[in-house]
Amino acid sequence: MKRVTCILLLLAWLAPGARAEEIYFQDGKRQMAMVEAIDKAGKITLRLPSGRMAVAELTQVNSITFRGREPRAIRAGAQEFHFVSGDRLKGQIVQLQSDTLLADTAAVGNLQIPLSALRGFLTMPIEGKPGRRATELLAGDDEDATGKMDQILDRRGGGYEGILEAIDAKELHLDHERLRKIVSLSVLHLSGVRLARDAQNPKPALPSQPFVKVHTSDGSALDGLIESVRFGKWNVRPTWQPGKTLAIAVEEIIAVEVLNGQAIYLSQLVPTEVKEKTILTPPQRYRINLNCQGNPLSVNGNLHAWGIGVHANSSLSFDLGGNWSKFESVIGIDDQAGKGGSAIFQVLGDGKELYKSPVIRGSATMQPLVTVPIKGVNKLTLIVDATEDLDLGDLADWAGARLVR
Repeated sequence: MKRVTCILLLLAWLAPGARAEEIYFQDGKRQMAMVEAIDKAGKITLRLPSGRMAVAELTQVNSITFRGREPRAIRAGAQEFHFVSGDRLKGQIVQLQSDTLLADTAAVGNLQIPLSALRGFLTMPIEGKPGRRATELLAGDDEDATGKMDQILDRRGGGYEGILEAIDAKELHLDHERLRKIVSLSVLHLSGVRLARDAQNPKPALPSQPFVKVHTSDGSALDGLIESVRFGKWNVRPTWQPGKTLAIAVEEIIAVEVLNGQAIYLSQLVPTEVKEKTILTPPQRYRINLNCQGNPLSVNGNLHAWGIGVHANSSLSFDLGGNWSKFESVIGIDDQAGKGGSAIFQVLGDGKELYKSPVIRGSATMQPLVTVPIKGVNKLTLIVDATEDLDLGDLADWAGARLVR
């Protein structure tokens, strides 16, 4: 009878519409369970398929995936807000009140966003992806050397420079620097807006304790400290406004990454400095959890879910704050390159060489596991250099790259 009851509980737990949460632990173990609650101390209460309850520490968890949930298409006319902290949040502008932007979002409902916390925003077109120029507007260097002008790009490629005076769901009013007058622009016809540097707060320091990155079904990604998880709500204090608590409905969440625990994958962090320069091949930017051509990371026949794919020559730097003891990674030429490609991998700590590999070729039958002590290191730099064959086929992988306390 007890066995039958357990089977019925399992079937009910896996029934269509029920939450199925896959929890990945730092030690590599995996567990199917429902997150019932998380408290301020980082204690996680789990309901197992058997119906029993279990307790874990937040620092022991790497990520939580809510299976069976697909990303939701965002309608044209919505905006993707980019925060100085690196957060991304999709929604729709309601209006600007003084220096606070009012927005309506799917992930956290109505929200008041200080302009000083924003780097800018992109307007989502019908196909749901912003244009390349608009993305580069937010990520690239300022055309205005003083950093005092707001930069605006419309869908036809036209650029505007001035001071943002007002904005609502329909129109943006700009005090145009060159024309010396107020110009009205339709929000739907905009591609991207980047706010003046001197109006932005500095990038906030990452919390010293474990925090989370919450991915929602509309494509938003929010970093913050967990206040609590209860009654179907994840209550998170965002890094861009720690005094505020955002309530995210569990139905909106597709994945949660735990950062700054006992270990962290480097692909969960954003590099603070990127240098990439190909020689004979077209430019190929680094990719997260994929090789540099967008395919799964694979070294010597082994697939890796986490890691960073680059192309020689590349240099990625990360701010660590001196909080980690060692860096671990499998290094090698991605299997997609076949027997082609060769590269030298190098690890720097605060500018000093900590590790340098011999020439690693695509024909290598071993995948070197690198372990580098980094105690006290504030800036970690990963370098991949081309060799005598220049950069032909140099699809280099930092597979499973992670930091350990």
